[in-house]
Amino acid sequence: MWEEFKAVLIDGKVQSAICNHCKNCLVGETTKGTSHLRRHLKSYPAKAGTSRVQKKQRISTLQPDSSVSKDLKYGQVNPLEEFMRAIVSKLCPFSAMYGASFAPFLAGRNPVLNMVPQATLEEKFLSIYEKEKQKLKEKIIATPGGVFLSLDSWYWDADVELYIICITVHFIDGDWKINRKTIRCSPKLVGSYMLGLLPRLKSNIVNVKMVLKEVVQDWGLQEKLLGVTLQPSEDSIKEASLHLEDDLTGRKYLVAKCKLLNIPCMVTALHELIEDSIMCDMTPAWSCYMTSSPERKQKYEQVLSQLHLDGASYGSKNWYSQFCLYEAALQFIKSFPLPEDRRHQTNPLRPSFDDLEAIESFCKIARPIYIAVKAISGPHNVMYNSYFHVIWRLVAVIRELPSMNNTERNFHVPVVQKEFDNNWRKWYLWLSIAVVLDPRYKLGFIELCFRQDFSHDAGMYISEVRAKLYELYIQYSYDNGQSNEILNNRNSDSGTQISAPLDNQIQNYTIAQAAVEEFKELHEYLGGGLCPQNDSFDILKWWRDNSSTYPTLAKMARDILAIPGCAVSAESAFDSCDQRVEVFKGKFRPETAEALVCAQSWIKSSGTTFYFRL
Repeated sequence: MWEEFKAVLIDGKVQSAICNHCKNCLVGETTKGTSHLRRHLKSYPAKAGTSRVQKKQRISTLQPDSSVSKDLKYGQVNPLEEFMRAIVSKLCPFSAMYGASFAPFLAGRNPVLNMVPQATLEEKFLSIYEKEKQKLKEKIIATPGGVFLSLDSWYWDADVELYIICITVHFIDGDWKINRKTIRCSPKLVGSYMLGLLPRLKSNIVNVKMVLKEVVQDWGLQEKLLGVTLQPSEDSIKEASLHLEDDLTGRKYLVAKCKLLNIPCMVTALHELIEDSIMCDMTPAWSCYMTSSPERKQKYEQVLSQLHLDGASYGSKNWYSQFCLYEAALQFIKSFPLPEDRRHQTNPLRPSFDDLEAIESFCKIARPIYIAVKAISGPHNVMYNSYFHVIWRLVAVIRELPSMNNTERNFHVPVVQKEFDNNWRKWYLWLSIAVVLDPRYKLGFIELCFRQDFSHDAGMYISEVRAKLYELYIQYSYDNGQSNEILNNRNSDSGTQISAPLDNQIQNYTIAQAAVEEFKELHEYLGGGLCPQNDSFDILKWWRDNSSTYPTLAKMARDILAIPGCAVSAESAFDSCDQRVEVFKGKFRPETAEALVCAQSWIKSSGTTFYFRL
């Protein structure tokens, strides 16, 4: 403390202390201690933060990697860094830090915090974002397998035909970790005549082809891109993905050389399957019935709170709002059962038993669709093989539709079945290959499923899955340098030394032996035992641990398990629009809004930490 005070000595002993800042004289005897001197410095506003202790605290605040920062669990040394992380996680405006309600909170956390200008804060964030973006680019280029892109469109305003194109990259890295990261968000305006109404975005309006082409070139995906997951109804996006094939240069492919695998978004397809097939809406009648008295309304609210569903909101899909209300009605009826009398004279609001059967049939098909949408759009660590099981449950329900009571009041059954069959033909092959690469099921499980539910067509489905499996194995064997070279060498050595009949016999034998040797790895995997089925099983860990035993199949698994089943986020899976579009409507510059959305995706998907050294 004597760096801040001047000692007054009498007979060689300290008697008092004069403050170097205010010149006040305080008691300085050694028997009195120095606590009162510290309190004096803290209470002196003109020189706050000038003491040696406070200077040390301030230096620690500005250095997140200091020993003080490492010792604090909740980071109370650098509230600015915490604030910036919150900005990214919650997509808040940078101006929030300067609000009348938040500024005192920051001052309470750290009185000597240097409040930098908002523009400086935003520019610093963009600088850090570019560094993280470069790291992600290098990670994608270094990944051993291929990558996939998924395209989602967030409607800004349907009246002016403006929406945001969101592009996410999907891949499994060298550590066998799944990565799903948003890498581009670009406004797109269908009607160019509306550009004058949106001058702030005028220079950023682009078409889908341009966005995709820029992403592939900017992120160096020409040699990595394997496929694109698209919205089924967006023809312009489909054309844009086909346009990309001219720029592909990689040796990897799943369909054909320099051809992309186009997978329709399963979530969007399921929404359209049920949304476009609904024939009537009974929600008003059931809503009135369950809220016609205070007692009923209280019970209805209790049922809603007990349902394990994500509550429907104003922007929810129409079918999902109906499903939530019908599920509540089925539980509500247990407390207030419908009377046996079918007449409505006594209570016009009372639904009939036919109405009850109709909503039961509706929920029988809507429930597995809800489960499938939630699973496919859910956690980042769910692999493509898991989607087969939720879709397969739906297969059985679709086949039972004609036998359900009063189904025709909700759906046109032939239309639903035809639409689902069209989607199934697009999905089943790659879903089946992914299940074959799951060591808990393999090919035997797929054959069993098809024989049980596709009695006449089972052979066709199984043959197509087998043919594609062997075709992929041969292709990935070429990448390993293990192909038909053994066969070719043996054929060339044996053809000139023996007679023709004997030559044919030996040649056929050689081909058979070469085939056995070439497919040895695949046959050993398919013929091996199954892994136990439990919730703790990690399929990526299994392939990482067994990649040396099955090198070719491991390469196949790395690519196929990374196929994205949908293009929408979990937050917007049941909504008509994505809430993140509001970021572009705010006061952010377009490049800042895009950086915030992408950075939020990186943080949520892999726990990326942004260090803001201001």
